[in-house]
Amino acid sequence: MKRDNRFRIGLVIIFIIGSIWSLWPTLRLVIMSEEDRTSMSEMNPQAWRKLERDAIKLGLDLQGGMHLVMEIDLEEIPADAREDAQARFVGVIRNRIDQYGISEPIIQTQGRDRVIIQLAGVDNPETARDLVGRTAVLTYNLLKSGDVLADLINRINRTLYDGLVSGVIEKEAIGLHLIEPEISGLAGIAGLDTAAADTTAIPANPLNSYLLIDPRAPDVVWAQEDRMAWVDSILALPQVRNLIPSDAEFHWAMWPDDRFTSADGLTYRELFLTEGPVITGDMLESADVTIGGPQDPDAAGQPVVNFRMNAEGGRVLSRFTRANIDRRMAIILDDRVAVAPVIQTTLSRDSRITGIGDMDEARNISITLESGALPAPANIVENRTISPSLGADSIKSGTISTVIGLIVVLIFMVAYYRGSGLIANVALLLNILFILAILAGFGFTLTLPGIAGIILTMGMAVDANVLIYDRIKEELRAGKTVRAAVESGYANATSAILDANVTTLITALVLYQFGTGPIRGFALTLSVGIISSVFNALIVTRLLFDRKLDQATAQELSI
Repeated sequence: MKRDNRFRIGLVIIFIIGSIWSLWPTLRLVIMSEEDRTSMSEMNPQAWRKLERDAIKLGLDLQGGMHLVMEIDLEEIPADAREDAQARFVGVIRNRIDQYGISEPIIQTQGRDRVIIQLAGVDNPETARDLVGRTAVLTYNLLKSGDVLADLINRINRTLYDGLVSGVIEKEAIGLHLIEPEISGLAGIAGLDTAAADTTAIPANPLNSYLLIDPRAPDVVWAQEDRMAWVDSILALPQVRNLIPSDAEFHWAMWPDDRFTSADGLTYRELFLTEGPVITGDMLESADVTIGGPQDPDAAGQPVVNFRMNAEGGRVLSRFTRANIDRRMAIILDDRVAVAPVIQTTLSRDSRITGIGDMDEARNISITLESGALPAPANIVENRTISPSLGADSIKSGTISTVIGLIVVLIFMVAYYRGSGLIANVALLLNILFILAILAGFGFTLTLPGIAGIILTMGMAVDANVLIYDRIKEELRAGKTVRAAVESGYANATSAILDANVTTLITALVLYQFGTGPIRGFALTLSVGIISSVFNALIVTRLLFDRKLDQATAQELSI
């Protein structure tokens, strides 16, 4: 009796066509030359992004990228806010990464104070690390006057000198033994103590050995970038901390000051003394990046971050700036001064940050501001960068191992089961097609352990056919006709196939639910492969057998 297989045939055809359609973006991406990729990404970025989005996504180990483990400093927040700090941290980080445009980031919690972040395809690790690590604390602070700054520096100098002479402070503790008493190439800048020809002597003004002081800008000083840590160590001394007024705080500039880059390439950064914050970032409403126009000489052709305060912030900023015309105001992001302009007129809700080095930095600042502040400071406790070349080697190794495994299985099935082995091989090839199509269609990420899962699935796929074929052989030896043996073989082997694969699928789902990183990648392809292999073993191979048995000459079975 012939079976009516029209529905099953139609279902398989739909699956094959759908799989080819799902994999077409991946195939197109694979066959494109590097020149075509570059041209498409530059000339038609929207189509390029869609092509990348629709293709199979590669994991960190195949594409290269970054792996970060961040530890939240829960001691910095109130006890009643610690319970959901990790969840809020993950939300802010995910929002930032989504705005930055990184596809398929992996963000997982570990314990109660750690977060694992994997960013595949990141080509600028420093930028990404800065993006996720920045706490996004935004404040507006007035600068202290030049007289206040000069008086404080003089008092710090006297305290340092007395401490060094008495031995309470050691030169090694503040790096004074490493500091040259004179810097050439910066003529006209006052403030360096060059009188001490003997570098072993204690200078009268020890702090000045680290600083540039320009009389044209009395409300700020500069230091070489490689000496900033030593300046910080001086400011952290208990004797020095007691000298700093309670309403004052030091802040470094966010970027080097190009005006004081020396001929030998030394870079300098401003050190500001500010009052306490007047406006905070919780009043921020929005932020975006633009390019300064020709009518704006301070930012023409340069990236500018524009941001807007809410109505309350606008009122506070208006009152604040109206009362402080001609004074300098610092806009501080994460303890660094982004810009410190002179207040020339009353400001309202809109402000901006200029002087940004490049567009990536401007985007990072804008994203950080708009996504909000992290609930607590966090330290990067693990940082691994995987190069694209290493990822390419992994793809090559995975492809070779998959092809070798596939060839060995195909040869074995034909050698052992002859004509019926060919049917099993057709189902195996369709199984791989369906797995890859599902990965692409549902936006799953393929990882190196995922490739291992595909290879394991190939063996499990033919395992179902082995059960069916051995059962058919038993029925043929018992004297049944070919059609009856096939019917009985499928009927009696189905329960064993389902039992074995369902238990394996449950294990894979548990691994995916509770595993992390590589384990989830392996469990994903294994789960998809199990479902696909059962479909091919029970539906596709049965259709091929029925097709063969429908022929009038089908009196024997090659098995």
